[in-house]
Amino acid sequence: MAGLADAYSAATHPYVQAQVTAAIYAAAANVYGEAGTVSGHASRAALARNVTTGAQSLIPLVYSVCAFASLASDTTNSDTTVNNAVAALWNMWAGA
Repeated sequence: MAGLADAYSAATHPYVQAQVTAAIYAAAANVYGEAGTVSGHASRAALARNVTTGAQSLIPLVYSVCAFASLASDTTNSDTTVNNAVAALWNMWAGA
């Protein structure tokens, strides 16, 4: 696992910020469209709505993805790694 300084370096890299932000928006669209029977859906959908309307700051979410997934501060992080990290953290962010 990378250190916290590495997570900070990744989270402040413009490419990584854009990549993680895109993954968060994609996840929001997926979550908002999921069945209401999914466990924690109300909380998950509320976060999705807050993300897409700008009510939720993405900065702490980007930082948590970088720390959780030990992202590199360059352009080498795969979309799969980033998307999986966002999916793994979504319930925590939503409080679901």
